[in-house]
Amino acid sequence: MVAAAAAIGGGGVVIAGALLPWLTLFAGLYSYPGITGPNGWFILAGGVLAVLAGACLIWKPRPIVGHVAGGVGLLLLGISLWLVVQQQALLADLLEHHPMAVAEWGPGLLVVAVGAFLVALAPLFQLARRQ
Repeated sequence: MVAAAAAIGGGGVVIAGALLPWLTLFAGLYSYPGITGPNGWFILAGGVLAVLAGACLIWKPRPIVGHVAGGVGLLLLGISLWLVVQQQALLADLLEHHPMAVAEWGPGLLVVAVGAFLVALAPLFQLARRQ
C-alpha cells in the first residue's frame, strides 16, 4: 500500500510540476509552464502513467506494476535532471545576452524532479513490504 501511495503521490506531484511555471521573464511578469513545450507534455503524460500504475497497485498489487512505476519514475527523474541542466544553460545565455529580460527559475521543474524521485522509490517500498 505504501508503494501505491508513493506512485500516486509522486505522480500527482509530477503533474503539478508540469503545470507550474518552469521559467519566468521580466521579474515574473511572464511565466511559462512546462506544458508550453513538448517536454512538459511528455512529463505530464508520465505523471498520469505513474498515477495509473499506483491505482493498479491498489487494485492488484503485482511486482511488475511496481517495477513499471519505478521505471517511469527513473525515466522522469533522468529527463527532469537533463532539463534542469539545459534550463541552466538557457538562463545563463539569457542573462548574458539579454539582461533586461530578467530571466529566473520557476518552481515547476524542481517539483517534477522531487515527484519523479518519489515515484522511483515505489518498487523499493514494495520490496520492503514483502520481506
